[in-house]
Amino acid sequence: MQHIKSDHPAGTVIVPSQSLTRYAEFWVCLESLQVPAGTRLIVQMGADIPHQLNEGIRQMVGEWVWILGDDHTFAPGTLLKLLDRNVDVILPIVPRRSPPYKPVLIHGPLAPEMRLYEWTELPVTGLFQLKKNDPSGQACMLIKRPILGRIGYPWFEAGKIEPGRLMEDMYFVQRLHDLDIPIWVDCELAAGHIANVTVFPQRYNGRWYAGYNHQGRATLWADEAAILPPVEAPNA
Repeated sequence: MQHIKSDHPAGTVIVPSQSLTRYAEFWVCLESLQVPAGTRLIVQMGADIPHQLNEGIRQMVGEWVWILGDDHTFAPGTLLKLLDRNVDVILPIVPRRSPPYKPVLIHGPLAPEMRLYEWTELPVTGLFQLKKNDPSGQACMLIKRPILGRIGYPWFEAGKIEPGRLMEDMYFVQRLHDLDIPIWVDCELAAGHIANVTVFPQRYNGRWYAGYNHQGRATLWADEAAILPPVEAPNA
């Protein structure tokens, strides 16, 4: 991480990881990440993701935590731009890492009939407030310290929504909703999700699409067209 002078206070970047070298692309992004001076990096290793997240928060320093899975990619200035928004809970636009590569946002409440958000539901500028009881993953989510204080330990718990399944991220988001804490999506920032290729949201013709970058060019995926013309990658 690159510690730089900033008007923002220091905080903590938390990475729950099974292995320090699972995805080299992630660690390249982390090395270039710009953070306010004094920010701490905590990498928790092991298979128990809720425990890793809780331990990372318990050891946090500063006024915020930014939760990163080690299967994400992001531009160096992503964290600082999220902090610029000056809200309590916010994440960039992130796609799911498996087909059909839709956003990591779900229309709730949690139930067998719940459906994924469509790319056309997200604007390409400004902030989008997640609707009440709509779940989300915690991918690249920035959370201010006072919010963590309101939730209390343990912040992340498994099996609370469906026995035998983790879903610790959706349960955490539901607790935010229960406390009437707004959850914002920065529709001017995107982060990638590493799968067989790194799925990275792309802007094209006034809307978002799932896609990927290769050699400085972007390919888009869409239901109405298998492949759309290459465009300039966002946040380059």
